[in-house]
Amino acid sequence: MSTKDWRIALAAAKRIALRFPGVTGVDYGYKYETGTRTSRLCARFHVSRKIPLDALRAHEVLPTDLGSIACDVVQARYAPHVSPRVRSDPIRPGISIGNVARRSTGTLGAIVRDASTGRLCLLSNWHVFCGASTAQPGETISQPGPLHLGSGPERPVASLERWLDLRQGCDAAIAMLSAGVANDGSIYDIGIPISGVEEPRLGLALVKAGAASGVTHALVDGIEGMFEVDYGGYGDQKRWMEGVRLVPDPHNPDDQISVAGDSGAVWVNPETQCATALHFAGQEGVGPTAEYAIAHPISRVLSLLHLTL
Repeated sequence: MSTKDWRIALAAAKRIALRFPGVTGVDYGYKYETGTRTSRLCARFHVSRKIPLDALRAHEVLPTDLGSIACDVVQARYAPHVSPRVRSDPIRPGISIGNVARRSTGTLGAIVRDASTGRLCLLSNWHVFCGASTAQPGETISQPGPLHLGSGPERPVASLERWLDLRQGCDAAIAMLSAGVANDGSIYDIGIPISGVEEPRLGLALVKAGAASGVTHALVDGIEGMFEVDYGGYGDQKRWMEGVRLVPDPHNPDDQISVAGDSGAVWVNPETQCATALHFAGQEGVGPTAEYAIAHPISRVLSLLHLTL
């Protein structure tokens, strides 16, 4: 099977998905049988609820193949992950952070540089750093995030700089690091200093440190996908977001690969110490394989936001 064949099929699947309101995602990855991942590859339609074929009308049935490429239906629904954790000094990837005015909290993904000015910035998700469609540049970013401050005062470490429009299919934002704030680029609890960028590929083993779940491991299970995520709670709407799908790594099993509060974490290849993907959403407990997450390829995030590592 050529790369051209499955990419053509995947593009067709994405067009088809937009006509089916129950579809929550599309990607290319492993086929599942009775909840077990096989070695066969296919174009996959993700749906919030599987319905028996005899309960569907002809125009409601998803294709079983697209040309020479088989199709599969995966039961899954995706939602942003947010939650607080603890204070850290110096600040570093993997810790709690968020927007004070919007009360949004998640994970600091990486310390990056503005490609134009060379200034240090903090990278996380739009829904962590902005927290609402009404967010404005210059808003205070606190570490830990405001949901974990309790009765203590905010701890300003950066100011909101810029972000991507969700219509671009990418949930990402940066904040300008404040002068005098100590920082360390190695990932909290892992110690890996991010040394470069690596594209996600099927079967790649990754690790991340999230502000809520800590260090967890996953395998890239689907690539070049688009997934429906509801941002209504942030003053926006349902959006189709680009990304890769992640599932538990059987060689490094964790109870959960992500929970609320991990949004913004960066998935890294521990073998190469290269950043691969920016975590932005996870499971809502749907389907027999209900432990999964989705993340944006880090190369696209850096390109769109004009950043370097």
